[in-house]
Amino acid sequence: MKICLFGTYNYNYSRNSCIRDGLKQLGVDVTEAHVSIPTERLELPEDFSLQKSWKRMWKKIETSFLLLKKYQQVFSSDIVLVLHPGHLDLPIAWLLCLLGKKKLFFDTSISPYDTMIVGRNMAKINSPKEKILKLAEAMLLRL
Repeated sequence: MKICLFGTYNYNYSRNSCIRDGLKQLGVDVTEAHVSIPTERLELPEDFSLQKSWKRMWKKIETSFLLLKKYQQVFSSDIVLVLHPGHLDLPIAWLLCLLGKKKLFFDTSISPYDTMIVGRNMAKINSPKEKILKLAEAMLLRL
């Protein structure tokens, strides 16, 4: 079996390292279609401003083109696993899996909605930001 770890996941995050190393220890052939991007703070309401959110989204769009170039790793695998944090990598992973007829799995690890809205109160319930985040997360998880 060959598994492709996909996305802009935090390479050194313990959960991702455990999954990667554990699969290798089990004898799974692991490849990676990974692009590293800087981690930005997303803990305070001002970190969730329209300007900062747009900047983060634009960086993800740029990164998506780099991930598309890694299609060979996806097409040569049996399974694609998107690691944390990978919610915004799901559309590209889904498209490549569709084209390559591969199975897509996602290690959600944690819900951005729960973290940002419920845990950190970064936007008020029923605000446009809260509704958009909830809708976006639901749509991404359907992929």
